[in-house]
Amino acid sequence: VIAFWRRGSYPLPGLLLGLAVGFTYGAYLLASEKVLVGCDPISSTALVMLVAAIVYWIATLAMGQFHLPSSPLALLGLGGLSLVATVLPIAALFASIGILGAADASLVSTLEPVLTVLLSALIIGERLGLSQLAGGCLIVAAVIVLGLSERRTALKA
Repeated sequence: VIAFWRRGSYPLPGLLLGLAVGFTYGAYLLASEKVLVGCDPISSTALVMLVAAIVYWIATLAMGQFHLPSSPLALLGLGGLSLVATVLPIAALFASIGILGAADASLVSTLEPVLTVLLSALIIGERLGLSQLAGGCLIVAAVIVLGLSERRTALKA
């Protein structure tokens, strides 16, 4: 996280797209909290993924860039990736929003980059530098501080 802000190391379009992700993800969480009230996480996930699949199929076919994986193993990997990296996290996110609300679910989900860096070190042997460790500690500390301040505010009310 700290290493991200090295001068001149990231093109402006990439930074702008990253900011767009943050804004759209925030809007997605807030809309999900309001729109999916009373819906179970599995049905919500199925509906969101169905609409997303339709949009992506239209875009893929319109651009003429449809390519199947080149082997059965690649197709199996794609299926596993879809389940582990898309279906389960989205269902968990919707369940979290239903239990915690969008703001707190978003706060907890900020741990995702920390967990990604840790998993990359454990699974594929990436080296963690001091800046990654410091950035991860800052993220965890921020989540703890915000969680404690919300708890104090709730107790005073």
